[in-house]
Amino acid sequence: MPTEAWLNAALLFAVFAGHCELMAAWCNRFHGLKVRHRVTAKVRAVHDLLVFGAIPGLLFGFGLFGYRLLRGGEWSAVPWGWKAYFALCGLGVISLLVCTARNLFRPLPTGVRREGRRIDVTAELGFKPIGTGRRRHQAAAPWNGQFTLEAVELELTLPDLPPGWDGATIGHVSDSHFQGEVGLPFFERAFTELAAWRCDLYVFTGDLLDKPARIDWIAPTFGQLTATNPAFGCRFILGNHDWHYDVAPLRAAMTAAGWGDVSGRVETLLRGGDPLALAGDESPWLNGPPDWSQAPPDAFRLLLAHTPDLYPRAKREGVNLMLAGHNHGGQITLPLIGPVYAPSQHGVRHAGGTYREGALLMHVSRGLSGRQPLRYGAVPEVTRITLRRPDDRANGA
Repeated sequence: MPTEAWLNAALLFAVFAGHCELMAAWCNRFHGLKVRHRVTAKVRAVHDLLVFGAIPGLLFGFGLFGYRLLRGGEWSAVPWGWKAYFALCGLGVISLLVCTARNLFRPLPTGVRREGRRIDVTAELGFKPIGTGRRRHQAAAPWNGQFTLEAVELELTLPDLPPGWDGATIGHVSDSHFQGEVGLPFFERAFTELAAWRCDLYVFTGDLLDKPARIDWIAPTFGQLTATNPAFGCRFILGNHDWHYDVAPLRAAMTAAGWGDVSGRVETLLRGGDPLALAGDESPWLNGPPDWSQAPPDAFRLLLAHTPDLYPRAKREGVNLMLAGHNHGGQITLPLIGPVYAPSQHGVRHAGGTYREGALLMHVSRGLSGRQPLRYGAVPEVTRITLRRPDDRANGA
């Protein structure tokens, strides 16, 4: 092809990349709303049509035929309406480059130490624990990381942590999405890992199941966990996928398994005589924000939230540490670019990992599974968090 044709090919590719970024941004933010699955499924179908339909549209409508930009045609022949949209796609390219740079160069926040250990659950079990759900073909996809579990250990240095809480451990798990495509043995192995850590406190941040019949999986998984400090125990909230069902049986089953419901509530826990206020927020789907006035004014504030989108309110309310899930690490991440999809009003900004937002430190778990059991570059996660005081760390504690 002549040089001009190659240049036009590059421009059309940039238009396609920017178009995909715009479609992803729109889809992400819509999925972050309080919307039923039947609506989000239709939106995702429109998104897929617009993304995949753009390939033949650009190639044949603008490149090879139509305006023939790859065969000597001129951009001057392209209508202004299309030129305006292509310019908008240029902004999409800029957004994509910014997201890529943020993914490549985002360091761990100050005061965070992280270690991760990968567990090949298939190798340990001797079989791939694929269940019988209708999406089991996705679970069986080649190179799917769904059955690789990462045991993440975080040490968080928190300026306002009371002395009595230095060294306390929290086991964090999120997004189990019990439905059947990922078999029960996978989840049992994940909870065995959590149980082996023997944490002072265990927490779950929502999206328990996607099929009510799997409620019987709660006992052999969540029921494994017993906190080393019985006064703290295990605490949970529910998420947007649980919102689609009758949540009363879910809460009852979790309570029967030894878990306390903190949704919309504040509890004060004491360690070494120092208070920690633990609260849960299931907004915007179920029980709303907790009333922090119920906590001692000097208490360290720990919030369990399903979506990290609640971080602005958490900052305003003086929350010190927020634990969330919901975004699954993007579930699929691309080389260099990173995550593309996350059901969030902030796009992929908080897809998964540990973030500092002002005085608030937030960890977003990648969770254990999802409605679509596909994981590429964002394997399932269980987390042990150790709380530390700055002074003690400085002294080598």
